[in-house]
Amino acid sequence: GVLPLSRPLLLSPGRHEITLEQGNKKQQESIEIAASRYYELRHSMASGAVVIAGLPSVLLLDSASGDAEAGTLTFERFSAELRSENHTLLPRVDARLPIDGKDPASCLEDRACQIKQGLRAGADVVFRTRLVKQDADILLQVEAIDPKVGEVAASADKRCTGCSTKDA
Repeated sequence: GVLPLSRPLLLSPGRHEITLEQGNKKQQESIEIAASRYYELRHSMASGAVVIAGLPSVLLLDSASGDAEAGTLTFERFSAELRSENHTLLPRVDARLPIDGKDPASCLEDRACQIKQGLRAGADVVFRTRLVKQDADILLQVEAIDPKVGEVAASADKRCTGCSTKDA
């Protein structure tokens, strides 16, 4: 192909050889591709440098206080935003597979279980979103959890007065 590529190059997991040619110059680099991950390749023909970096991977866990439709909308909004920022959105953990004998749905309220899901998925960050209905308001809670450290790295709450769960 010709650089820059108009679309991502899809590769199967495993080792690949990347060759870049321009005129009589040629650069080669070997890369190990992990499943469900995005990588960014930068190069300089002048210096001969090739840099390949894995983009941050995110596991998104969401709940909407029993409102499945609102939970789906929240998940779709966050997914689109994360992808637009070049994050690798990891596949959700199969809801049928227990984690330490627990139903994965119960992990939405259990930080240790969320961390284990993140580690199992190979995530750099676990984003946990939650929509909570409080009287006439909707509260959106978001936490960024670092599964390797096992702590919340950041959190935020946003209240929407008079909103439905679909509006939040």
